[in-house]
Amino acid sequence: MQTYIWQAGSSDPANPEHLAAIRQWWQSLDNKEVNWRQRILSGTTEAASLNWDDQRFDESFLLVAPQLRGITLYWRKSSQTDERSTTPHKLELDLLHQCLYIYPRSQPEVVIRIESKEFAFRSLDLEATVVEYDAAHQILRLRDNLQQIEINAHLTLEVISQLQAALADPSQDA
Repeated sequence: MQTYIWQAGSSDPANPEHLAAIRQWWQSLDNKEVNWRQRILSGTTEAASLNWDDQRFDESFLLVAPQLRGITLYWRKSSQTDERSTTPHKLELDLLHQCLYIYPRSQPEVVIRIESKEFAFRSLDLEATVVEYDAAHQILRLRDNLQQIEINAHLTLEVISQLQAALADPSQDA
């Protein structure tokens, strides 16, 4: 997993490179539909472990003119003419999940998560009527005959170990 973390006042030599990567990703959201979610941080809880499912005050909107000037993020909603901004004390870009966590300087107990709706994970429910495993190619095949859907999951050795552990102990959180 590739993560870029920028933090105000950090002496990490990679801090400027991380900010540049975050700037590029942020600007790539121009004229794209985003999910904007805000949560309260509780103690040492990491942002990624919070519940990011849709909640009452979450928003989805077309993001216009996202820019990073200095360390301040600027943007507009397509439905509004006024520019908005926030200055963070920390930014965390999760490339695997294509989301940016913003820790506003003005609200240290808050974290904002922005993700492009283009990159949001899609969920698919199926009744696996056929399950096959091709050990030679490490492919798990799930087939739902009723919906005529076949999923071929190419598994790494690490994922196979995780699957075996999960099957051995169904009480563990997947």
